[in-house]
Amino acid sequence: MRDMVLPSRYAKAILELAVQEGQVDEVGRQLSLACQCVLGDAALAAFWRSTRVSAEDKRNALQDVLERLDALTLVRNAVNFLLDRGRLLHLPDIVKAYNELSQELAHSVEAKVTLASAVPDEVASQLAEGLSRTFGKKVVVRTEVDPALLGGLVVRIGNTVIDGSVRGRLAAFARSLQ
Repeated sequence: MRDMVLPSRYAKAILELAVQEGQVDEVGRQLSLACQCVLGDAALAAFWRSTRVSAEDKRNALQDVLERLDALTLVRNAVNFLLDRGRLLHLPDIVKAYNELSQELAHSVEAKVTLASAVPDEVASQLAEGLSRTFGKKVVVRTEVDPALLGGLVVRIGNTVIDGSVRGRLAAFARSLQ
């Protein structure tokens, strides 16, 4: 796992500026989009790492991307600052840290809920309400389907995992028999 101290510092600084401008959500969305456009695959990352590409060409390429995204001034300045400091490759970690900090600010957390089959939106909403009561924060549920669970669900919030799946219960039962 990469050291998250540096990305967290940049994310905190960007978040403070976004709060001052009242654009926390939009800055987060645009940072994520910029990260995807700039470092979306290995070839793009190789371009930014390359010592054969001049700093001017990198800056021009970045300006073109930010222009096409119609990025906010704050996002433009932040991404350009990262390029100037040789930290552009840290952008994915900075975006992750930014999202975590902005969720803390909003007193919310994201829950990744893996289910054996798809559920209606109303069930996901009820699950979010129940998790919100349990954790004392607003919980945003992101669902995924994994038929290998056989039934039930697995909830991941931060480092907390709640395994209520049939597969998990069968594995626990098998361990108890040994």
